[in-house]
Amino acid sequence: MTGFKSGISILEVILAAALFAVFSTAVIRVMIQSLDTHLLAGQQAQALGKASEGLEALYSIANHSFSALSDTVSSGLSSAGGQWNYSGTGDSFDIFTRTVSVSQARRDSSGNYVNSGGLPAMNTKKVVSTVNWTVMGSRGNSIVLSGYFSDWRSPVRRTGLLVYGDGGTSSDAIRFTILDPLTLTWSPPATVDVDPSATNKALRSVRIFSSRTRNEKIMLSRHYNGSQQQIFASVYNGSVWGNIIQLSSWSSSTLLDVRNFDGAYQANGSFMAVYSDNTTIPKVRVWNGNVWGTAFSAQNIGGIPVYVTARARPGTNEVMTAYFDAQSDTNTQYFNGGAYAASSWSLHPEHSVTAPMAGIEYIDFTWNPVDPLKGALIYTQGNSDKNMNIRIFTANGSGSGSWSALAETTNQSELGPMQVTASAASTYLACDKDSQPTPDIYCFTANGTPSWSSPVNNIITTGSDVGFHRSFDVEFEPWTALDALVVYSDNTTVPKFRSFDSFSGAFSAQGDVPALGAVLRTVRLEPNSSSNDIMSLLTDNNQDLYTFVWDGVANAFYSAGNGYFLTPQGVNGSSVSDMWYDFAWDNF
Repeated sequence: MTGFKSGISILEVILAAALFAVFSTAVIRVMIQSLDTHLLAGQQAQALGKASEGLEALYSIANHSFSALSDTVSSGLSSAGGQWNYSGTGDSFDIFTRTVSVSQARRDSSGNYVNSGGLPAMNTKKVVSTVNWTVMGSRGNSIVLSGYFSDWRSPVRRTGLLVYGDGGTSSDAIRFTILDPLTLTWSPPATVDVDPSATNKALRSVRIFSSRTRNEKIMLSRHYNGSQQQIFASVYNGSVWGNIIQLSSWSSSTLLDVRNFDGAYQANGSFMAVYSDNTTIPKVRVWNGNVWGTAFSAQNIGGIPVYVTARARPGTNEVMTAYFDAQSDTNTQYFNGGAYAASSWSLHPEHSVTAPMAGIEYIDFTWNPVDPLKGALIYTQGNSDKNMNIRIFTANGSGSGSWSALAETTNQSELGPMQVTASAASTYLACDKDSQPTPDIYCFTANGTPSWSSPVNNIITTGSDVGFHRSFDVEFEPWTALDALVVYSDNTTVPKFRSFDSFSGAFSAQGDVPALGAVLRTVRLEPNSSSNDIMSLLTDNNQDLYTFVWDGVANAFYSAGNGYFLTPQGVNGSSVSDMWYDFAWDNF
């Protein structure tokens, strides 16, 4: 029997080697990729840690001194003595390089952060921390972290809008100009026309209001064309004016110097305009951000309103309104925050049926910034009243409330126009200009009981500008609401001011503002809710308008060199007694 010997042929060896090479290459490739992935993951974790450290370092710089967080395109960081600082153009760690950048943050018209365009976001910086490295000697990788830091401790300088009449008593010219908070300059005046079909509707009184929920302001204005008076509402969307409507119109050549309208933004973002149509029933119209609703009636107050005050209760849709009418009555009614209808209004018992004169600003109302359930009404009663009267309203939180008993100040001379403001110390500060041939201006404080007190130096001046216009105003600095400012006329070209300290209960000595072109006639103050700054609006006997900003940090007016200093604005107002101008800070 013939046999053979088994074994592995050369061909089999070659085939086995080839198969081994194929499979071992695949395995090696998988092993290399696994190692590569593992290596990259480790490097990414290290890079993320370094990028995070970069943002933390920038936060440390900002927290130590926000002004030190200056703009930079590409910087490194170093730490010394427990404090981070910029250092060089980048940081190197083994294979990693880190850079940080800081720039001015910007927002669009909806309030969203954008990389370009939009408007500067005040006291806010965009911060970026970037770490770059190379993987396996050739492939570049990076980790980028970004965020926004704000100086929450700093009062915010905001944009503001000034409107004023510039056509005397014959032209309907209304100008507006914008205050830039970065450059502290005013834009060139532009024009808003409430009725392009006419040119003779002279502006006699105006108020402007700023929304907290969108980039928007609303102007309410009263006009006179020689025979008719009209009230208009106009909407400014941050760029242009529009949605202009006529609220009311009537034939009358009397009571041209009053303000028979007012308005307030509610917590839901809607704006409520309350105004006279020369009847005894105030009318109401609401802007919801898109359209004006149909006009509806509030409750009948028994007289034609000549002064109207509307104040939304903070954080709610409820609105307190106060009225002084042509019969010298004082009334209030309350909107319960419900449906926009007459049934949502509650008329309170009449506060007063007499006053020294008709057509004078004998009412004011303010809510308490500390206790938003409380508010104060000041008013006059009696034909020769010499005591300011105050009552405290306590809201019940469900659309209604009740009034306290009446409290009266000590005797002054016969009362004139009056104003009230509230402090964070839960006190109210009220001032009045009397009707003497050389008028005095008195100020008093009241608590929530209420009861009155006379602060030190509460006789502000014994010789203000003659007449029944308001030649003073008083407001608390809004950010802290503990110090107040009163600006007033002493019948000279040099406006005067005093500050009030809630802790000491005293007014400061009299200070001077730079001289105007003529005797100071009217004053309006508008606090900036995001700082202690207060815009002062001043008109003189030439019917010229000036602006001047109070620095609540330094407790002094801003110095020369920018638009916060005394700045001439309009030169052709309608009357030395009218409030044909107003200003509103941005609240959005």
